[in-house]
Amino acid sequence: MDFAFYSFFQESLNEAQQQDRLGIQQFTRPLYGAHYLASGGLEAARRAADEQGSRIRPDGQLLIYLMAREFIAKPGIAVREIPEPDLDELLASDMQTLVAGSEGEEEISGHALMLAASSRWESLRSASLEFWGP
Repeated sequence: MDFAFYSFFQESLNEAQQQDRLGIQQFTRPLYGAHYLASGGLEAARRAADEQGSRIRPDGQLLIYLMAREFIAKPGIAVREIPEPDLDELLASDMQTLVAGSEGEEEISGHALMLAASSRWESLRSASLEFWGP
């Protein structure tokens, strides 16, 4: 990955997490928990990558964080009222599945994670929630 893009995505991830941390006092309930759940999902993905001898590039980390926060944690809390411990467990499981789907990659990119999501859709626990339709 070109260093300029690497730096851009790393800074974007840092900025998204920092904005969430700074504004946490003003968040409504869904946003408050979503930041922590997304951060936990990202940590689960990093651990899974470490276990298979890989690392997740900044573009992949940003994708995981935003995907977990915007597409799973927020609707899970706000619409379905799923308890946060259940969402935390679901996200950890899904992140392990996505990283496992990228096995063989020394550096896991956002693209590799999207391909893993597509090829392992039926294995993702979040897919069973049908937030995005059947």
